[in-house]
Amino acid sequence: MYKYIRNPFFRLLKWKIKKGLEKSLKLAFRTFIALAVALFFSAVLSADTFDWNYANGPVSASGTLTGNLILAGQYNITDGTINLVDTANSAMDGSGIMEAIQSNGNFYTGGGTILTFSPGWNTFLFPDQNPEIDQINGAFTFRLDSGPGAGNGVFIGAAGPDSYQMFAGNWGVVQWGGGDFTTSSVPEPASIWMLCPAIVGVGIFYRRRARQRRC
Repeated sequence: MYKYIRNPFFRLLKWKIKKGLEKSLKLAFRTFIALAVALFFSAVLSADTFDWNYANGPVSASGTLTGNLILAGQYNITDGTINLVDTANSAMDGSGIMEAIQSNGNFYTGGGTILTFSPGWNTFLFPDQNPEIDQINGAFTFRLDSGPGAGNGVFIGAAGPDSYQMFAGNWGVVQWGGGDFTTSSVPEPASIWMLCPAIVGVGIFYRRRARQRRC
């Protein structure tokens, strides 16, 4: 018969393997947490995007607005897109992107027509207010770069509560009020929030192993 002998060498080897595994688990857990935190804050600090729609008679327009939260309920819009359709004047139809007003306050809409804005103009969006655009100095301006209306500029502003205005091209679209303008926030990617259950699961697993070591 063979007799089982406790060999100190194998006991030491087993202890080292166990310690090495524990260190690997700790490192993997910390790395996972760091990655999850980085992804979470990158989503929080990233720019917000809104879908927008404008409608007034034969004219309809839609697109996106992208910007950053600067105060509670106030966003500074820096980028955007537009798709304009005018059933009464298809020459104005087209798509494009947001174009900033020049430093001197001028915005060329086409055919030599210029809109001039006073100093202090802004591209603020107030999703929870009415109107959602600053009625005094607010403006969203776009440049159409495709379609029949390519090259024309488009201005959208607020005439008052529940009343928005649009001017585009060389007097191609002239609406000084009565338009509807709405926005809706685009949800954050679901993949960010799917990390939460994974973090909780790894935390429970690590905690159980810690309890087992103490037993």
